[in-house]
Amino acid sequence: MKNLKNYRFQIILLASIILGAIIGLTMGEKAQVFKPLGDIFLNLLFTIVVPLIFFTIASSIANMGGAKRLGKIMSRMVGAFFFTGVISAIYMLFVVKLFNPTEGVKLKMEKPGSSEEYNIWDQIVQTITVPDFVDLFSRQNMLAMIIIAILVGFAVQSLGEKGTIMKNFLSSGSDVMMFLTNKIMLL
Repeated sequence: MKNLKNYRFQIILLASIILGAIIGLTMGEKAQVFKPLGDIFLNLLFTIVVPLIFFTIASSIANMGGAKRLGKIMSRMVGAFFFTGVISAIYMLFVVKLFNPTEGVKLKMEKPGSSEEYNIWDQIVQTITVPDFVDLFSRQNMLAMIIIAILVGFAVQSLGEKGTIMKNFLSSGSDVMMFLTNKIMLL
């Protein structure tokens, strides 16, 4: 019974998806009457995703036991990211060789009139940073926001006693965003 209580939100979400599919199959086009509810749900989730990620990452790092532990976790995270990326790339190479996705596709290629020179360093800078603070609040700049959250968490942790108020703010913000997420999921 305890396990069932732990997975309550996931069960409600899956049951809602199944119910929505059944309603869609039985009502057909008439099910469009429920579209505003789905749009509200998705918009609420999209709205809270940035502050949720910021507060949880910054709070987690700020409350971590020390820089050595943070370094160990970060190195494992980068290692896992690299490992899964390599596995995914190898898998996709295998799948593409096995099932040619361009088979039967014929495209007429034209040389563009003018093209800007591609600079990999400019693209990297644009991916991991933003020119203005308010740009961090967009889902399009998630990687930059995650990097800032990590830096804020590390700065708060490094300040020790001086960062206590900010650490409490980040922890409280994380708690609020998790509570809000649970309530939205109940919608």
